[in-house]
Amino acid sequence: MGEDIQYSREPGHGILESDCYRAAQNYDIHPQYYPDTEMLGEHGILKSLLGTSPRSPKWEHVVCDLCGNDDPTLWLEKDGFHYVRCLRCGLVYVTPRLRDHLLQQDNFYKIVTAGNLEAAAERDQNPRRMKSLIQVARSYLTYKRIGALLDVGCGFGAFLEAAKSVGWKAYGVEVAIGPANIAARRHDVFHSCLSDAPYEPNSFDVVRLNNVIEHVLSPRALVCDVRRVLRPGGLLAISTPNVESFTAALQGMGWRYVQGGHHIYLFGLKTLGKLLEAEGFKLVRVSTPGIRLIDRNGSRETRPFFLRKPTGRAVKWAERTLDLAARIALKGHRLRIRAEKAA
Repeated sequence: MGEDIQYSREPGHGILESDCYRAAQNYDIHPQYYPDTEMLGEHGILKSLLGTSPRSPKWEHVVCDLCGNDDPTLWLEKDGFHYVRCLRCGLVYVTPRLRDHLLQQDNFYKIVTAGNLEAAAERDQNPRRMKSLIQVARSYLTYKRIGALLDVGCGFGAFLEAAKSVGWKAYGVEVAIGPANIAARRHDVFHSCLSDAPYEPNSFDVVRLNNVIEHVLSPRALVCDVRRVLRPGGLLAISTPNVESFTAALQGMGWRYVQGGHHIYLFGLKTLGKLLEAEGFKLVRVSTPGIRLIDRNGSRETRPFFLRKPTGRAVKWAERTLDLAARIALKGHRLRIRAEKAA
């Protein structure tokens, strides 16, 4: 792919326009659990797509979703995908990207669950995870006015269960039919994307996007749709990989989120903050927990050379030691933002 496309290499940033437009006519959401690109290739899902030219109808070129600029600089290339950085606003995204990369969600679930969705759904609601999710759902109660919460990309419905247990009327949106059907056994789940959902304007106190915004075709369109259904003063809670993290800088192409088949946007505080503020949201809380010196699912050969020999125990000790520094510098592994819709 790389020899057909030219990118500028000059750094630069600019101001994000505040108008709300749809850079894509539609967007979709990937599931919260997905295999890496190598695994997808082994099972043939991406293999046939990656063997084509970027000028093929299977690929599409896109401009920056935040500012509309079309003069990016190449950030890195992996597995045939180009990650570029916008020279105007700094957004990192994939272009060209798979035109139909969002049509494989059910296949993704089948692979990572070995075809056993029921067992995966049960593991998804293990006691330790549910305890953590309940704490999160409880932390949203200060925003409870209408009493309704929406989880976009709800998967098997674990968070819906947690929210319901602390008094929320919990609703979910999920595009993968298998997980949506399982979640719908106990909860009100809409099987499609948020733009198609029949929710009235200003009908939710809280909207949650956990591991979602990096997968959609137009993050800006998604945020616009969230703003429509969220009441004035309501809370938007986002969690996404942090491209500005120490982990991303250290691991480079080995960072687990550099998977252009489905992580088509990578945000940092600067870019996600610009997007939210431009669309009428006020940031009220930002945290970046965690640091990962190595990808525990990868081989030692993919690690930085100075981390190939240390044992797992030594690496974990180092991560715990550096975690506080990463949090203070806002360079942690995860980017978590809470933002309020303007009243």
